[in-house]
Amino acid sequence: MRRVKISWFDFHIKMFVIVLAALTPLILFLATLNISNMTGDSYINENRTETLKKGDEVVMHTCFESTLEEYKNKVWTCQTDSYMDRGNQEVVFLEGFSGCFSAEYLKKI
Repeated sequence: MRRVKISWFDFHIKMFVIVLAALTPLILFLATLNISNMTGDSYINENRTETLKKGDEVVMHTCFESTLEEYKNKVWTCQTDSYMDRGNQEVVFLEGFSGCFSAEYLKKI
């Protein structure tokens, strides 16, 4: 049997193509699950709760963040309606706060 000499580069390109071909069905399957780190308006609307509404003013209470000097007694404005997130926790987006916040620790003023 005759051995064919292949360069290092060609070998790795061929291996990449083989691995990519093997993973393509998995990648396509995961794409159909519609998993995203971003929570869009449609998800919020489909999982909306009645606790807080967009524009409501709230303050944080009985949580770690409420003890921080920069957040203590700070009035926040709800950027969205409250909704049930993927972890089944009621949350809301607040203007000027990164990410969503648990509605359990917000008091409407």
